[in-house]
Amino acid sequence: MLVTLFKRSTSFFVGSLIGKLLSLGVFILLARALHVDKFGAFTFFVTLQTIVTVIADFGLNQWYQKHVKPNQEVKTFQQVVSNRSVSLVISLLCIGPFFLYTRTFSPVITVIFLASLIPEAFLSIIDGYYLEKGESWKVAYKIPLKMFIVGIGYFIFRNMFTLEVATFLLLGSSVLSLILLFPWKTLNKWHFSFSHIQKTFSESSAYAFLIVTSFLYARGDSLVIQYTKGNIDQGIYGVAYRYLESLSLLPSAVAQNLFPMAAKKNSLTQKYVVQLVAINALVGFFVAIVTYLLADTLTVGLFGPSYFASAPLVKIFAAVIFFFFINAPLSTVVQSSTLVRKFLPFGVLNTLLNLLLNIYLVPRFGITAAAWTMLTTEVTGLVINLIFAKKVFSYGTK
Repeated sequence: MLVTLFKRSTSFFVGSLIGKLLSLGVFILLARALHVDKFGAFTFFVTLQTIVTVIADFGLNQWYQKHVKPNQEVKTFQQVVSNRSVSLVISLLCIGPFFLYTRTFSPVITVIFLASLIPEAFLSIIDGYYLEKGESWKVAYKIPLKMFIVGIGYFIFRNMFTLEVATFLLLGSSVLSLILLFPWKTLNKWHFSFSHIQKTFSESSAYAFLIVTSFLYARGDSLVIQYTKGNIDQGIYGVAYRYLESLSLLPSAVAQNLFPMAAKKNSLTQKYVVQLVAINALVGFFVAIVTYLLADTLTVGLFGPSYFASAPLVKIFAAVIFFFFINAPLSTVVQSSTLVRKFLPFGVLNTLLNLLLNIYLVPRFGITAAAWTMLTTEVTGLVINLIFAKKVFSYGTK
């Protein structure tokens, strides 16, 4: 089973790595083309777009992988499309007034943002479909395709490159990626049923709250920084966080491909999970050390002297990455088990701890406090994951 998992994870990882390298290259170009504050606004655009998309997904990818049955893939996926259509409308109705009240972006960028939520909504739900089919490479190459399109657009418009152009290129990349990657044949004889939608949302709610909690845990710092410190600090923090995201690809690949395997009853043994965690910890330690040693090169060397303040953040994130590697398989085992609802309150508490520490510390001590907060709550998250993973195998709750 380990061999199968790592084969699938390797394919997913390679595609994701290509995507992150392209993404990093594009972000370097944008960081140099835009002023630090404009780049900070662009970073927040991407962050907010991702947050809204993840919340509106409402755990549908995990619901699909947990409930799909042999020869029922198309029918089950059609149900996911129906639910995601409803959540898209709700998200648009909610985020519109939010922008009117906060004036986060200019009117032009606000329109681009709202439009971008439409293709992103349906791009986001193909993950569960393709992962269940064992075609993880189609999920992995979603980001490379988008970044390739944005990169081409940059070179076409570089003589007139603005924040508006950058966000419009993101919108275009989402639309083209949706056209190329979405399994359109599954929509044949698509049936829309409100009773089924309500039932599906009810069943996916536990996954939704867990995933939203996890995501707010990961991105809450960016929200706090944006609304307490501003675009410049957002840009500096965004550069460092880009490496944290990129270097978490391998544990993320393992977790993504582990979930559909772990979701099947009695499919994992404690020995298997211990071996997996040990391998992840060893790889994570090596990645963390290399990241720490190359922090200055990865920031000032690539992005320029304007981002010198990102280097100390990358060094702190090096330790965070190590815990990412350990936590990824443990959290997946727990989230795919019947203990997911009992685990949820503890995940919420850890997220609240992260948000409260950020809200209290960032205005007083700056963005470095956000990095230390992430490290602190990653450790507390490990303790929670260990407790519940032990319960999973002790009580046979798979």
